[in-house]
Amino acid sequence: MSETVLIILLIDAVICSCAGALTGRTKGRGTEGSVLGFFFGPIGLIITLLMPERGLRCPLCKAVVESGAVKCRHCGSDLPEDWEASAKAGAGQRPKGRQCPKCGGRVSRSEDGMQCVACGADVSHFRDFQ
Repeated sequence: MSETVLIILLIDAVICSCAGALTGRTKGRGTEGSVLGFFFGPIGLIITLLMPERGLRCPLCKAVVESGAVKCRHCGSDLPEDWEASAKAGAGQRPKGRQCPKCGGRVSRSEDGMQCVACGADVSHFRDFQ
């Protein structure tokens, strides 16, 4: 192969590696996405997109948060000290209806969006209510 083709393949591998890392990071799998993107190119990106999420979810915005974090990098909320234990305990349970992430109350639809019946908080901007 010519030197130009090898350089193009290397640049493609680096671009796919970066894209795989960014895609995998949203699922808590940045390293795996980077490796798959580097070695398998666009097919590695597709594999990364199909991989299940790993990690715990923020109790407020429901985004994947790394274990041991004290602050959510997505919404900026401070995580309670016992959030990991409660997230692991509730990981296999399906929530009953929609609950307010702030107070745990029932959420209902209003003309302004999604609103908590108990505390009146607007929860429309949280990922689970979009």
